[in-house]
Amino acid sequence: MKPMLRGLYWWPGMKKDIDMYKALGTQLDLSTAYHPETDGQRERTIQTLEDMLRAYAMDFGGNWDTYLPLVELSYNNSYH
Repeated sequence: MKPMLRGLYWWPGMKKDIDMYKALGTQLDLSTAYHPETDGQRERTIQTLEDMLRAYAMDFGGNWDTYLPLVELSYNNSYH
């Protein structure tokens, strides 16, 4: 790997991490920025979280960042 690229795209333990990802069968899906139609699952998750934050802020008043931990707990424990 060229030294310039190595500094940008390398980290200690990179080979071990890549081997682990391959063993687990993990795939990296790339999408283009500002094109939400390429990643519908992510966009749906963001929309759901926005709706939940809006509901908490309207019901209990205050800033949405106050309720972010509660929304995270609710979302992570809900059926998907």
